[in-house]
Amino acid sequence: MRRAITLFLYIAAAILAHAAGFDTMMPKPLRLEQGAGRELLKPGLRVSVPAQSPSRVREIAEVFAEALKEQTSLACKLAASDAIEPGAVTFILQTPSSADVCARESYSLEVGGKGIVVASSSTEGLLWGAQTLLQGIECENGQYYIGHASINDQPARTWRGLMLDPSRSFLELDFVRRTIRVMSAYKMNMLHLHLIDDQSWAFETKAFPKCNRPGEKFYTQDELRELVKYAARYGVEIVPELDFPGHSHAEIAAYPQLDCEGRTREMNDSILCPGKAFTWEFMEKVIAEVAAIFPSRYLHLGADEPFAIKRWKDCPDCQLRMKAKGVATLDAFYHTFVMDLNDIAKRNGKKLIVWNDAIHPGVEPMPPREITIHAWTNHKNAQALAAAGYTMINSSYAPLYLTSFGVREGVALSAVRDWNPTLFGAEDPRPGAARVKYAKLPPRALILGGQACMWATEQGLVEKRLYPRALCVAETLWSEGRAGDLADFEARWPVHERRLAQLGVSPEYRRPAVPLFEDAKRGADPLESAKEYRDFILTFELDTETTPGFCGITVRGGYPVPVTPPPGHVLMRSLRDLKGWHSYELTARGSVITLTVDGCMAWSVSDAAMQGGPIRLMPADRVKQCRNIMIRELE
Repeated sequence: MRRAITLFLYIAAAILAHAAGFDTMMPKPLRLEQGAGRELLKPGLRVSVPAQSPSRVREIAEVFAEALKEQTSLACKLAASDAIEPGAVTFILQTPSSADVCARESYSLEVGGKGIVVASSSTEGLLWGAQTLLQGIECENGQYYIGHASINDQPARTWRGLMLDPSRSFLELDFVRRTIRVMSAYKMNMLHLHLIDDQSWAFETKAFPKCNRPGEKFYTQDELRELVKYAARYGVEIVPELDFPGHSHAEIAAYPQLDCEGRTREMNDSILCPGKAFTWEFMEKVIAEVAAIFPSRYLHLGADEPFAIKRWKDCPDCQLRMKAKGVATLDAFYHTFVMDLNDIAKRNGKKLIVWNDAIHPGVEPMPPREITIHAWTNHKNAQALAAAGYTMINSSYAPLYLTSFGVREGVALSAVRDWNPTLFGAEDPRPGAARVKYAKLPPRALILGGQACMWATEQGLVEKRLYPRALCVAETLWSEGRAGDLADFEARWPVHERRLAQLGVSPEYRRPAVPLFEDAKRGADPLESAKEYRDFILTFELDTETTPGFCGITVRGGYPVPVTPPPGHVLMRSLRDLKGWHSYELTARGSVITLTVDGCMAWSVSDAAMQGGPIRLMPADRVKQCRNIMIRELE
């Protein structure tokens, strides 16, 4: 199987090189002028940086050389030279000439008979020029060329982001690194990692270790430090998110004293108690841990969806704090909570980001406008906060939640292409909707840019759903106003689909699914697969009377696959009464097992044993029939 995938990627690389060129660039550059000639790229291609250049410039040259070898098999020779030479690639860091924040990332690329020159007044711009150069390479009769061209380019927006959610379904580090490579290739620069939520903590806390439950997957602090370095090499800044005070089931289960009444609760009924000194000690220490690992200017502390905030009204400790703060309503009290989070962030040298539902326009005291608002819901709230002068990141639920509990696999590419950072979804569309109704943000809104979000989705499904829509978002944020229409994007997409394959995206969904019980041990009770499986994607359909507890399938040596989630967790409302036929996808990947029903993640749990075994099908209560049982084996 590995040999087959390697052959596929080799063929994809060859096809990609034939089809690529500046005409199919993504995102589109600000200005492109193409000439009649072209330059032959030869083995031993010289890649130069001026001798006195900062070390980061040489690192960018190395990134380019490594990617070029992956793409063409051509090895480069790195050199320190002030001369621009014919047939060579030179990276030049120039003196800054503009204070414009977008101009900081600008670059120029000149390809001609005198040489190939990438120039910028910033290392960020040099990296984006290198990525453009890689997209311009073409192949003919086994030789690689790049056409003569003059390009001047810069982004429309400074925040070109993507959010990943490893707290609800763990994402392997290799997957995150691959996603970083793709982001860099398409000039996305901000990776938002949602590290904690009700389901689990994907961040290792040494201050409060019980938050990392035994057997659950999480990133160690050392792993995250290395990931930060890796991302920085590719021009991607990682912004960590901790979510306080809601979405706190995991930490309250570990430390019940964080609750107003000192007890554990179900997911949507969990909220930290701001009246207790221990709560502030907890948040201070965890925030300090995160701030020490991530050098980003920003720290995201969530503050969204405080579903159980009414408990604060009846909590004596909260009432004392409300009195001390001089506020009489829960909304006003919540604003003081956000303001205190801002103070903690500043003490750690960070600029605070919160979701827009953390702030209620018109409720005093209003949190300071130095807080960045990450707008995702309620267009009227987003419009009011923008009008009040808050700086914003646009992650409108529609269309930028590319996958989530509610919108499942997100809306169609056509709806994503219609969006730009000045537009905000004015309705919650159906999954797969071709169009979204938008409201305009105020003309003078301070919009850093936008961000696509991937919530609560198994790793393989993330890639399946992420592309091509994430590249569409990337192009809008870089080339706003000049990106072209949907037909133009779709015409260029096949080239980039092959480029993604070369970067290793979604190889598992290219493998054919096979019937699981085609060669089963007939006559066995229960029905049993002929071979043992450990890592796999199993798809099937069930006809049920209502949502079953057990779906009738066991895996990995006897693990009974439930439909309902573990105790304390909440099944999505849309999955609580599954009558009739519904589609299921069960993925076992390393120590993580995840069930997705009708495109919505039902649960994701850890399986420390990770043992292989036959898959069995047996009768189960409330399950009438099972059909179309197909399997893809993972390596």
